[in-house]
Amino acid sequence: MDSFSSVEIGALVAGLTELVKSYGLPSKYIPLIAIFFGISFSALFAYRAGADSSALVDAGLQGLLIGLVTTGLYKGGKSFIRAAGVPEDCSSTPPSPVSPPPSGELDHG
Repeated sequence: MDSFSSVEIGALVAGLTELVKSYGLPSKYIPLIAIFFGISFSALFAYRAGADSSALVDAGLQGLLIGLVTTGLYKGGKSFIRAAGVPEDCSSTPPSPVSPPPSGELDHG
């Protein structure tokens, strides 16, 4: 397996891990899911390329490393977002800095 396919597998693992996370899986299981995806896809790609048993073991170890790296990127990105002060739910709108006056105060008539 060359480094280009490792990059592809890493991107696939990261994307699928984010997809699984969006379905509400608790954060403590995300590293296990990433490692599972890394090993599975790495071994699958090696098998489809006609790898022998020792190459499949190497691919499995490479998949383990891909899963661990993906987990590190996830945790590192999460730490960066927290340090930057970005809310975890970016879809919500920030509160208005100025609240409108109560409805009775605008009547000067």
